[in-house]
Amino acid sequence: MMTKRTIWIVAVAAVMLVSGMLAGPALSQDESAVPTAREVVNSYLAAVGGEEAIRAHTVRVMEGTMEVPGQGMSAEIKIKAMAPNKTRMHMTIAGMGTIEGGFDGEVGWMINPMAGPMIQEGKELAQAKRQADYFGDLHGDHLYKSMTNTGQAEFEGKPCWKVELVTPDDEKIIEYFNIETGLIEGSDMTQESPMGPVTVTTVISDYKEFGGVLSPTRIAAQIGPGMTQVITIKSIAFEGVTEADFDLPAAIKTLAGGGEAEAEAVAEEAPVPAAPENLQREE
Repeated sequence: MMTKRTIWIVAVAAVMLVSGMLAGPALSQDESAVPTAREVVNSYLAAVGGEEAIRAHTVRVMEGTMEVPGQGMSAEIKIKAMAPNKTRMHMTIAGMGTIEGGFDGEVGWMINPMAGPMIQEGKELAQAKRQADYFGDLHGDHLYKSMTNTGQAEFEGKPCWKVELVTPDDEKIIEYFNIETGLIEGSDMTQESPMGPVTVTTVISDYKEFGGVLSPTRIAAQIGPGMTQVITIKSIAFEGVTEADFDLPAAIKTLAGGGEAEAEAVAEEAPVPAAPENLQREE
């Protein structure tokens, strides 16, 4: 998702209220008034501008910032995407360097100045592939083997439909759809990472129109018990992307070819900057 999200990132857009199922009667606990998960998703798509408007674009460039409140960390973010499922992210962190990551349709990867290059595998790769789906907001059957509206729930003080999504590899994701507007308010999921699985609760807000589609411009992610990241989207453009943007970096190509030692040598060519003082571990 830019969720949808993700975090990567995401794109949705143009507010309109949906059909009668989202009016007052929809607040009833009567089962006959509870829409199916697909009906909830369809209302969301209508609220952000419609499936046709979403499919009108096949490339995207998002730029913004990421902050970790309380830790003095900030970063500039640029994410490029191309249909059907390619992404490339650049995150420049003051005093630390650049983190890069992407998915080229087959290989999911990350280069971290503190840990070096790595190729995603297993569940981490499956998540990267799903999150790279350019039209992921359509909630296609290839992404989820089941979708269930489990009923009403309050999320961030707003009445929502709580929809449970189950992926082909049995990962469960909860998305909260505002009953009144149809828009996604947030999600709960377990994100795979090099450090293991991490619980992530995402709150998305401040929808604005880009290219005929509404997209959230503020994404606050509660990662585990003690860290919050706030992503602010400053611009979204639907041009300026080429196939070459998703070429694998040399270190990743080497890893993909089985040469881990060579990849480490490539990574060591660039000096690793020291972490900011407030992030360095005290001995």
